[in-house]
Amino acid sequence: MSTSPRPLPRNIRRASLFFKLFSSEHLAHIPLGILLFFAFVTLTIMVSFPALISVERNETMLTRLLADKGFSLITAFENVLRTGMRSQVGIRLQFLLEQMVQSGDITFIAVTMPDGTIVAHSDRKRVGEILNIDGREASEATMHQLSPRGEKRWSIMEIEGTRSFVVYCNFQPGVPSRPGGRGRGLMEEGRHMGGHMEGRRHGGGHGPGRMQGPGMGRSGIPVPMIFLGMDISPFEITRTQNRAYMTMLVGVTLLVGLACLLVFYHIQKARQSSLREKAAKSRVAALEEEVRRKEKLAAVGNLAAGVAHEIRNPLSSIKGYATYFAQRFPEGSEDRQAATVMVREADRLNRVITELIGLSRPTDVALQPTHLEEVVQHVARLLAQNAASHNVQIILRLPRKCPPALADPDRLGQAVLNLCLNALDAMPNGGKLTLSMAVSEGRICLQVQDTGTGIKPENLRHIFDPYFTTKTKGTGIGLATVHKIVEAMHGEIAVTSKEATERHAGETCFSMWLPIAASQPEQQLKNQT
Repeated sequence: MSTSPRPLPRNIRRASLFFKLFSSEHLAHIPLGILLFFAFVTLTIMVSFPALISVERNETMLTRLLADKGFSLITAFENVLRTGMRSQVGIRLQFLLEQMVQSGDITFIAVTMPDGTIVAHSDRKRVGEILNIDGREASEATMHQLSPRGEKRWSIMEIEGTRSFVVYCNFQPGVPSRPGGRGRGLMEEGRHMGGHMEGRRHGGGHGPGRMQGPGMGRSGIPVPMIFLGMDISPFEITRTQNRAYMTMLVGVTLLVGLACLLVFYHIQKARQSSLREKAAKSRVAALEEEVRRKEKLAAVGNLAAGVAHEIRNPLSSIKGYATYFAQRFPEGSEDRQAATVMVREADRLNRVITELIGLSRPTDVALQPTHLEEVVQHVARLLAQNAASHNVQIILRLPRKCPPALADPDRLGQAVLNLCLNALDAMPNGGKLTLSMAVSEGRICLQVQDTGTGIKPENLRHIFDPYFTTKTKGTGIGLATVHKIVEAMHGEIAVTSKEATERHAGETCFSMWLPIAASQPEQQLKNQT
C-alpha cells in the first residue's frame, strides 16, 4: 500500500521560503533602490532598538538608585525613632521630619493614616489635613490603591503640590506607648486622629471611626504610611541628557550608515554601468565579427558566381576527355591509371565548386515544429558503425518531455551530422560523443560534445570562417555551412573547447539554440497577421 509523503514541518517550510526569498537569483530581479530602502529600514531598526534598550536600562538603574536612596532614608528615619528617646514621640517625629527636609533633594515627608489623614508632615501646617494627590485631596479609593501592603513602592506623581519621585511604605518604627498611660504611642495617636478624620469625612459621629481594609494591622490598629518625596529634576535632567545623547548617537550612526549605503549604491551603479558597457562592447565586437564573416561570405559568393561557370565548363571537358582516354588505354597500364586520377580530381574539384556555390547562395529552409530528439536519434543511428570503427561511445541525454522546436529537420540533421563527423575526426584514439538537449529561457539547446583533441584558443574565433581548417584534407566549408543553417532557422550556435594535455583529454562542445515552436492557435494567429 502506497503512502503519501509526510509534509515538512512548518518551521522548515518557513526557513526554505525565507532562503528562497532572499536568494541571489531572487534579489537580482529586485530594483537596487528598493533593496537600499529596506537596508536603511533594517539598519534603523538594528540601531534604534539597542539604543532604546540602553536608554531604558539607564533609566531603570537611575530609578533604582533613587528608590534605594529613599528607602534608605526611611529606614534610617525609623531606626532613629526606634533607638532614640521614647518620650514625646510626636514631638520628636515632627522635629525629625522638619530637619530632614532641609536637605535640598527632599521635597516633603509625610506620615499618613490609611485613609489619607496626615499624622506628621515636614510642613507642620499640613498635620491633620488630607494628603494632596494630583491637585486634590486623596480619596479613600486612591489611598486604597496606593496601599503598599507591607511592600516598598515608588512612583513619579503630583503630590503635595509638587511633581516628585515618591517612595512610600508602611511606617512602623515600633515605639510603644508611654508608661502610666500619660502619653500615647504613635499607633494610638494615629488611631485617634484617623478616627476623627474618618468621622469628618462621613459628616457625622462623635466617636472614633472604624477603618477597614489593607491599612489595618493584625490587632485591628491602622498601620500608618510614610511618603518621602525627592526632587525629580536631576532624574529628569539625566533622563533628558541620556535620551538626547542616544538620539544623537542613533542619528550619527544612521547618517553614517546612509552615507555607506549611498556609496554602495553609487558603486553598484558604476559596476552595473561598467558591466553594461562591457556587455555592449562584447555585443559590438560580436556584431562586427558577424559583419566581417558575412562580408567574407558575400565576397566568396561573388567570386563563386563569377568563376564557377568558367571553371565548370572546361572542367567538364577535361573530365570527358580523361574518361575517353581511360577507356582507350589497356587495363592496368600506367596511362589508364593516370587518366583515372584525372577523373577523380575533376570530380573533387567539381564537388568543391558545388560546396562553394551552396555556401554563397541563400539557404532555403522549411521551418516546421520538429521534435529534436527524433533528429538526434536518427543521426546516432547513422553514426553507429562509423563510431564503432573509431572506438567512440555515443551517449544520448534526452529529456522525457521536450517541446518541439521551430526548425527544418533535414537541414538540422545535416548540421548535426556534420558536427558529429568532425567530432569523430577529433577522436582518433576513441572517446565519448555526447548528444544532449535541454530547455532554457524559452529556447531549446542542442549540444554536441566530444572528448577529442580540442581546439586551440587562437582558432576558436575563426572556426566558422569559410575555408578555415586545421585538417590536412579538410576544405573549411563544413562548419561555415552549419553556422549558416542554424542562422537560417533563427537560431544561434557557439563553441567552447579545452585542449587535450598529457594527463587529461580535451573537450569540445558545440551548442545550438533553436526557438520553441508556437502552439497551434498562436501559429494560426501569426499566419493571419
